[in-house]
Amino acid sequence: MNAGAGAEVVRRTRFLLVDDDKGPLGAIEKFLLACGAPHVYATPTPLAALRILQDPLAKVDCVICAHKHGTISGLQFLQGLRAGRWGPGRIQNVKFMLMMGQFDVSAVQTADRSGVNGYYIGVPKPKPLLAEIIKTLTAEKAVSPLPAMQVAHVNMGGGDFILVPFDASFARAAVSAQQGAVSQLQALMQEQLLAGAVTPVWETENYGVAYFAPPQHHAALGGLTLDFLHSNLNREITVLQPPPFAVLSSVGSDAYAEYVASKQQNAQGPGDVLYLAGFEAPSGVNGGPS
Repeated sequence: MNAGAGAEVVRRTRFLLVDDDKGPLGAIEKFLLACGAPHVYATPTPLAALRILQDPLAKVDCVICAHKHGTISGLQFLQGLRAGRWGPGRIQNVKFMLMMGQFDVSAVQTADRSGVNGYYIGVPKPKPLLAEIIKTLTAEKAVSPLPAMQVAHVNMGGGDFILVPFDASFARAAVSAQQGAVSQLQALMQEQLLAGAVTPVWETENYGVAYFAPPQHHAALGGLTLDFLHSNLNREITVLQPPPFAVLSSVGSDAYAEYVASKQQNAQGPGDVLYLAGFEAPSGVNGGPS
C-alpha cells in the first residue's frame, strides 16, 4: 500500500488509545489527529476504554492499547474482547494494536493466539508508528514479531501427519542432529496441540520430495509431491527458537533480533538455522526418504 492510500485509511479510522502514562498517550493522540483521524478517544485503563466501546454513541474502529498490568491488563482486555465477553459484533471484532516498550516474549505469544491485529514495540516514533498503524488497519491478522514457520497438517493414507518444510542440507546432517531437530519439532507441535506424525520434508534435486520418517509411514508418504505440500501449508506457527534446518516463512522483527542479541545466544554454526522465506532448496542438493 502506498503512503497516500495508507494516510487515507487513517483518515477514515476512529481510534481509542489506552495508556495510563499521560505523556505517550497525549503525544499519540495529537499525532493521530494531525494525520487526519476523525476522532481519537484517550483513556488510562481498559475498564474506562470498555465503557467507551459499549457506548452506542461512541464509534471506535481501532484500539491502541499499552501492554501493562492492572485490574485488567492489556492482554486480558484483548482476550475479553475476542471472546465476546463484553459484547459481540463491532466490540468483539474491533481492530486491536498492542504497544510495548520492550519485547515481551510471553505477551507476544499470548497476543498471537488471541487475535491481535498489530504490534508496536519500542519507543514511539512518528514514521514507524504510522507504518505499524496502517499495517494493523489493513491486514487480516498481525505479522508476529516472532519467527514463523508454515506446516501442512494433513491426513494421508488414513494417518495424520504434520509435514514441516526443511532445507535439503538436513539429509546430510549427523543422525544426532536430525533426531534432535525432530525432537524439538515434536515438542513444539505438542505445545500447539497438533496431533500427527511430525515429518520433516524437503525438495530433492529432481523436484521431488524427500522425508524423514519411520519405516511404517513410508507407504503413506510415498506419493507426496511438491504441489500437494505447497497447497496444504495450512498452519503458521510462531516460534521463539526455530528448530535447526527448518524453513521459516518469517524471520521475526527487529525487536526480536534485538531480544536475541540481548540474551547473547550463541550461533549454532553456519547452515544449522536457516532464515529462508518460502520453500526453496539450494541447487545441487539431493535428499532421499529416510
